[in-house]
Amino acid sequence: MPGRIANGRLASKGRLSHEWASRRMSVIEKIKAKNHDKMERKIHGVPEKIDGQVARYALDVMGIRMDKMTKEQKHCQTSS
Repeated sequence: MPGRIANGRLASKGRLSHEWASRRMSVIEKIKAKNHDKMERKIHGVPEKIDGQVARYALDVMGIRMDKMTKEQKHCQTSS
């Protein structure tokens, strides 16, 4: 598979935290490639949405499922 990292195989076979970091960086690079012409030249933080996506991916890989909060739980969380 030309043009793919490690020919389409898993590129990082290190510790799980290193694999998460690699996944996070690949997501960030995709966003940069898509939006580079609209981005200001400065250091950008990683949006919470991306961190959440990477965390959900990592949990999914480990076979861990998370419950979604109900509307009532979300309301309680934001009302403090």
